[in-house]
Parts: sequence; C-alpha cells; structure tokens
Amino acid sequence: MDSGRSIANAVQARLLYDFDGDGQVDRTTTFGYFPTNDVSGFENYSSAAVSKRSEGYGWRSFENGSVTLELWSALGTAPATVSEDSKLEVPLE
Repeated sequence: MDSGRSIANAVQARLLYDFDGDGQVDRTTTFGYFPTNDVSGFENYSSAAVSKRSEGYGWRSFENGSVTLELWSALGTAPATVSEDSKLEVPLE
C-alpha cells in the first residue's frame, strides 16, 4: 500500500471465502486497518500487524471455491495505491 506523502490515511482489508463455489460467502475475515506512513514508497499490509475478526463457517475443503479480497479506505481521504507486484497470501487460521 502507498498513500504517497499523505498523512492520516489507513487501508482496511476483508477476505470473503466461498468454499464450494456456489456463489455464497461461507466465511468472512475482516482485518483491522493499516495506517500508511507519509513517505512515498510501498509498505506491506500484513495480517500479523493488525487485528482480525472472522464470521461464518469454520474451515472446510475448497471444492471449486474462491477467495475475494476487498480493500477500502478506513481513514483519510487521500487515494491509496496497491502495487501491481502485490501478492496475496491467504491466511489459513
């Protein structure tokens, strides 16, 4: 994530799990917001650095399932950028 030289910005993330591919969300994990610094350059949003809350079913096997990542601005009004080289590592709690 990068908010350039803007201050008081924070990005939040949510993972939506559809274990069986039926189009219904079976589990949701919402991570606490990640405050970006005021120095230009990308920072790593890591689930280890923020709190999380999960709702829905416990873990199941994925059978034609999917994971959707949602990102939004939790604090601040400056735009945040995600690096094109970003990698999503799905936490298996």
